[in-house]
Amino acid sequence: MRAGTVLRPIKVNFWLTKGGMGDTLARLPAVKYALDHTAHLEQAIVWVQDYMVEFCQFLFASYGARIVFKGYSQKAELDNTIPGMMTDSDHHTTLKTHITDHAFHTLLDFQPTNIDARNYLKFDVAEYERKVGVDVCDRYNLNNYVVICTGFTSATREWLPQHINQVSAWLKEQGIQPVFLGKSQSFFDTGAAVDAKVGNIVTGKQIGRASCRER
Repeated sequence: MRAGTVLRPIKVNFWLTKGGMGDTLARLPAVKYALDHTAHLEQAIVWVQDYMVEFCQFLFASYGARIVFKGYSQKAELDNTIPGMMTDSDHHTTLKTHITDHAFHTLLDFQPTNIDARNYLKFDVAEYERKVGVDVCDRYNLNNYVVICTGFTSATREWLPQHINQVSAWLKEQGIQPVFLGKSQSFFDTGAAVDAKVGNIVTGKQIGRASCRER
């Protein structure tokens, strides 16, 4: 830009489409980069899964009104007069490109060379627990544990139930508690299904201690 150029403040819709929790987490660095490097970006309106809204708001709390998160179910509130960018692209997919890089390409048409700009955002567990007044590990009796995700958005990324069972069994033998993230039941493109034992699900938090089975 020429010296002395003043850009008018803008608002932008960012649609983080196609994917689950992991995809959204991997795309957030691109949103942060836009806020940090676009002084005239007055407000970023970021559309995510409903269950990710609160978490994202916590991550970006320091940006105040410059960023607003909305769930997909609120799409009736979309202001079509505000320009938008989206991660959905039929010709450029995440199967051969890292999801974070893909987000930079589709949302910003830019690839940062600084690896730090592409790192996942850090979640301050202690600050979150202070804010909500709950010790998460104490509430769910979690000490020595490993998180396993049982939901996948592409057949090429599926981790089949029998493999989840094998790893879960080994973890338990080592005294490590597997904690499953996802729905109580997940279906795979390969025809398999993951069923959590409903009686052991921690309701409302999408966290469960369960065995998985193939059917």
